[in-house]
Amino acid sequence: MTFEDADLKEFQTIYEEEFCEAISAQDASIMASRLVRLYEALTYPLPSEKARFADSIDRGRLGLEVGADHANKTLTSEKVEL
Repeated sequence: MTFEDADLKEFQTIYEEEFCEAISAQDASIMASRLVRLYEALTYPLPSEKARFADSIDRGRLGLEVGADHANKTLTSEKVEL
């Protein structure tokens, strides 16, 4: 997976702010790729939900509950229409 240089620099900045440790562009690329793969795995529908997911995407009416309150490190819930 490839990322724009600006995106990697932003990832490096965020990482350094959160963990007080600088990382190389190569490490940022590896970590960002892993993060994207994790996100894809977590957002992939369960087998029991695949039919509803496909139907909803076809109609453009899938409502998902997502969100996070990063300041308080807690999950929140908000409705998102895809």
